[in-house]
Formats: sequence, structure tokens, C-alpha cells
Amino acid sequence: MLSSLVKRMMQENSNTSGKHILFYNVENLFDTKDDPETFDNEYLPFSAKKWDRSRYATKINHIAKVIGSAGGDLPVIAGLTEIENDTVLNDLINAKWLKPGNYGFVHYDSGDERGMDVALLYRKDYFTPVFSQPISLHFPFDRDDKTRDVLYVRGMFSGQHAVHLFVNHWPSRREGVMASEPRRVHAAKTVRQFINGIFFEEPDARILLMGDFNDPPESYSLKKVLLAGPANKSGNLFNLAYPLFRKRLGTINHRGRWLLFDQIIVSRSFVNPDSGIHIPAGSFRIFDASWLLFTHPKYREKMPNKTYSGNDYHGGYSDHLPAFVTIIL
Repeated sequence: MLSSLVKRMMQENSNTSGKHILFYNVENLFDTKDDPETFDNEYLPFSAKKWDRSRYATKINHIAKVIGSAGGDLPVIAGLTEIENDTVLNDLINAKWLKPGNYGFVHYDSGDERGMDVALLYRKDYFTPVFSQPISLHFPFDRDDKTRDVLYVRGMFSGQHAVHLFVNHWPSRREGVMASEPRRVHAAKTVRQFINGIFFEEPDARILLMGDFNDPPESYSLKKVLLAGPANKSGNLFNLAYPLFRKRLGTINHRGRWLLFDQIIVSRSFVNPDSGIHIPAGSFRIFDASWLLFTHPKYREKMPNKTYSGNDYHGGYSDHLPAFVTIIL
């Protein structure tokens, strides 16, 4: 039998009026200047990609348009991955699509070799960061490997509701699923330990994790290590992406197969309708507007339209689709 709380969570209308929180892997949002500390030479004006000011401006406008369109309103919070630095974030929040939102951002440079980081955008009228820090991932089995940090931000909604936010971009599957899995498992262990510390101090903490986890909800890293299960199960972390995952929907298409790597996970208190602010358990959505997609000639499948395919410029958006949830303030 489901608890009465979980029944109420599942019965809530996903169209309940409210604001939204969005996550988006924006795919290689580099500026056009060389950073001598990172391997960013692929995205420079005289590279094979010819990454010039015009193409950069188009990318900024495209990403801002997606963020501003996904939930029907400007998100109060947006977690981003694959951004290079503060320059691109400043250009993004000042683009015409996002400037009315009066955004600030939280960002730290990570040790990633290419200079790829995660960041958090927030609307100053709704959210105030109180504390933030990067959580570095150091792999004991490969101490020379460097990857993106996890971003942790503690803040207040409307000056009175405390929340804990994590923006994630876990290690990729480029080396193969099994070969790369220990890195994602280590990321899950690191984040779970941090969350356990929050729960120790604040048992009813409102916690939200968003990110490109490079694993689906049923993966060992998310289900067994992070301990994020469906909203109708016991536990203190709920993965809100499960309903769409079970419908075989996804945010990225690999060789004609949709994969749901971009997810939003929340604590039990965050889905409780009686907790002041809350996120309806059935509100997780993927933004898949037709203008974000193209039909792949080989796989004959709709896929996210990327900026590049190799060095061929297509002028698209990203290889990922954004995901978002409703938040009732």
C-alpha cells in the first residue's frame, strides 16, 4: 500500500500553476578566446570548426531561447553543464530571451582538461544564494584523471524557504559503459556522502539534484549508490524522471536510441504538498519542441539538432534536450 503522502504526490496535477526549475546540457558553450590553461583549441576562430563571433552569438541566442521557452516562462532556477566560464554566462543572462529574468549565476572553474564546468542560474527576485562550493571528484583508482566538479548551492526561496541544490555532470561513457562505470559510481558515492551530512543536520531538508548523470534512472550508480528511487518507493531521495523513463522517452539520442541521462532528483520533503514550497512528483517534463529536432538521414529518427557534427556546422542547439519540473512557491 502506498502511503497517503505518496498517493497525494502522485495524484497532483502536473499542470498545477507555479514556476519551474530547469536543467540543460548546452553542449560545448565556449567563448572564442584561447584559454592557455585548458584544451579549448577546438573552439577558436582559426580552428577546423571556425568558431567565430558570429557562430558564438548564434549559440548564445539559441541556448537563451531554449531556456526561456521550455516551461512557458523564465525558470526561477536553471542548472547548466558544458559551459566554459563566466564570460559565456554573462553573455547568456544578458541575451534578449533571458535579460527580463534579472538572473544571477553561481560558477566555479573546475579541473576539467577542456575547461568544461557546471553552473547555476537563478532569478534574483525569487532565489538568494547563501552559500556555495564546488565538490571535486578525485578518483582513487586514477589520480591523474580530472573531470567537472559538482556544484552545491544552499539558498532561500522568497527569503524563508531553505533549499539545497546540486548541479551534476558525471563522467561520460566515452570509454564504454562498463569501463567508465567506476567513475560514475564514485561520483554517486561522493554526492551521497555530502547529502548524508545535510540530512544529519537537517532531517527534513529540501534537496534537489539535477544533471546529466550519463546513466539512466535504473543504473547502479543512481539507484543503488545514490539511493534515488521512484516516488512511490521508500527512501529519502526520489528520481522524478522515472515515469518518462518507463515510457522510453529520453533527452539524448545515441544511434537511434533515446537515453534519459538528464534527470531531476528531490528529497521527500520537497514533494510534500504541506511543506510550504513543493515540487509535484508528476511534473517532470522533457522539452522537445519541433524546432529543437531534426530527422537523422541514417537512423530516420528525430534527434536533437546539434551545433556541429564533427567539424560540419549545422547551427543547431545542443545534443541534449532540457528537462524541467514545476515548483509551487
